[in-house]
Amino acid sequence: MRADSRQTDLFATQPDLFAAAEQEDDPDRAAYVEELRGQLHAKLAHVQAAQGLPWRDLTATTLEELSFHSLAKSYLPESESLPLRRAFNREMLRIYEIVNDVPLFPDL
Repeated sequence: MRADSRQTDLFATQPDLFAAAEQEDDPDRAAYVEELRGQLHAKLAHVQAAQGLPWRDLTATTLEELSFHSLAKSYLPESESLPLRRAFNREMLRIYEIVNDVPLFPDL
């Protein structure tokens, strides 16, 4: 059986598919991160103003929490991400205590 000469070498070196995503000096990335930063701060303000679940139900709230933490951790420097995520967690704990009508962590 003869090998087809048009078939590519499956074991040849491949360019790094993630190299472009790691470039911090990309102006498009910088603009995206700045827009994302504004969205995260707006979401934190939304949660701070809430007196109950800030989204339509527990599933939507959970998805928003996961999204907030993932985006903050992935795109912001740790020195900015960590305090932002902690503030968000404090507010979500406050909201869950309101919704459940019981302190979840009374010693905090």
